[in-house]
Amino acid sequence: MRLARLGTIGIPLLLLVPACAGLEDGSVDADGSIPMTASDASGPPFADAGLTPDDFNESPGRADSCYDRVDNDLDDDLDCDDSACATADPVCCIGSADCCTLDETLTFTVPAECAESAFGDCAGLDPRITAFGAVTPDFESGGLVPQGGAAYGGAALGPAVDPRAGNLRLVATIDVPETRCSDCIDAAGIGFFEEIPAAGERGVVRLGVLVNGSRQEVQVMVADRPVRTTPLTTGSVTVEIVVRADGTATLTGLGAPIDDVELPDALHPVLFGRTDNRAGEPAISVRSATLDIHDCDVPSALFRRADPVLPASSSTWTPTELGRPALIDTSTDGAPRPRVVFAHAGSLMVGGLNGVGELVGESGPPDALLAPPAGYEALHDPWMLVDAERVVLFFAAERADGKRELLRMTGGPGRSLTFETPAPVVVPEDIDSIDGPTVWIDSVMGAWRMVARVRDGDATRLVALESYDDGATFDWADATQEQSVVREPNGDDAFALDRDEVAAPAVTVVDGTWRLYYAARRGQRWSIGLLVSMEGLAWRDLGAVLEPSGNGADALSVRDPAPWQTPSGDIQLFYVASDGLDDILALAGPAGTLGE
Repeated sequence: MRLARLGTIGIPLLLLVPACAGLEDGSVDADGSIPMTASDASGPPFADAGLTPDDFNESPGRADSCYDRVDNDLDDDLDCDDSACATADPVCCIGSADCCTLDETLTFTVPAECAESAFGDCAGLDPRITAFGAVTPDFESGGLVPQGGAAYGGAALGPAVDPRAGNLRLVATIDVPETRCSDCIDAAGIGFFEEIPAAGERGVVRLGVLVNGSRQEVQVMVADRPVRTTPLTTGSVTVEIVVRADGTATLTGLGAPIDDVELPDALHPVLFGRTDNRAGEPAISVRSATLDIHDCDVPSALFRRADPVLPASSSTWTPTELGRPALIDTSTDGAPRPRVVFAHAGSLMVGGLNGVGELVGESGPPDALLAPPAGYEALHDPWMLVDAERVVLFFAAERADGKRELLRMTGGPGRSLTFETPAPVVVPEDIDSIDGPTVWIDSVMGAWRMVARVRDGDATRLVALESYDDGATFDWADATQEQSVVREPNGDDAFALDRDEVAAPAVTVVDGTWRLYYAARRGQRWSIGLLVSMEGLAWRDLGAVLEPSGNGADALSVRDPAPWQTPSGDIQLFYVASDGLDDILALAGPAGTLGE
């Protein structure tokens, strides 16, 4: 299981310490202060222009102030770290643990009729609450006694959750009887396990709070060991764990923060403990518990599907030189029917997804769609959009000298993928080579907007263009190529994911925000990065959302992203992966969306 860094864990007594937001889009000096930019150093920029300070506030809804990498209001809070932007600007909320909504609550209480019964005999429990352990837990005096035997026992509160994708709060009331056995095992608490253990096996406590009567203490547990303790008192004890999507957590207990704790990308919330060797005395028990799951918009909280959409080889054909896929919903009756066009061996292929998510053609392998037209050697980077119920297909065509141009085709009525003859897309004359088009229609401005990759020698850039003749002719979104750059390699940072090359941009719009996925290369390693925007003009960098796994089919590279929104609104990411020898078409998505 791939581990995800969980940053800093603080452990105050029943107190949630807010995470200190990092300056992901700005640097800091050695003393921790924000270095002044040219505009900062010159003083308030409105002084000699007849403007007021309000003209330079970090202002939600203004992309040029909430993520322009300038401290516009000179208050030492930069961009999305400014309180005016942090939770009010939609783009600042993407990837944030402060803009989350309550998605689900699971409550555990013991029904009155089960107060003195075995767990399995209680019909009134939420069916998502299931028992584990060699000895089944039971209910005594209206509380859950974990039992367990030689290893932990207890109850799991629903399925596994992804701590990267939302904020989790698990709180419980635990009863500590005044009179208990003196020479027995008697402990109960709450926590998160890596896996629900089989009977007789010990669960691994990644985070937990255990009320331990045998040791007369409350133990705060991290990575399966107690790291803080406080003396136990009788009566009702409230214990709580909060895990945030920004990589911080708090637990009840005493002590200083603990750094460098790793958590798996799936955790099981549990009521757990051990109760053994009693002679009828009262036991410590969990009286009630509540699990709150808050959904946060974290694009990088992705799981890789084990089975590829298109494997490196099969009994019927072997895909070669795979390139970026493009997806379009060809349904006209509301039932999603995604169709996929992708590059293979210099041509374009088309297929659909069958019932198990494999890419197939009408009678087996994907079907041929288009070979290179006369004058071109290979086709790359298809992109599709719908205009007046007709599919428009853009793609790059490579000439004999290796330089690329853009072509487009229009499909038939009813979103048919039977296309007309390709026609050239006119772009500015100062473009040497262009590929990777991603195009969308701005219904407010009446423009067709494009982000594409331009190349001049070894230099690459992602640039913005716009068209006012339905995508036939594009000009710079700003006055010049330099002013229209969306992203270019970050050669000044030796560890940047896009230090050496950028390619294959792909846009999707979610709840009014634009998300631009792109391929980024450092050395031989390709990753997928993400830029987000409120209007498709100014972009905020969210860094990597998917990186090579280091082993398996995507050991060396993940590239050529193609986002796809499911009917429920989740974003799945189709992409090309490679182990250095073979390419596959793969799929990643949030937990629970891949059929796992």
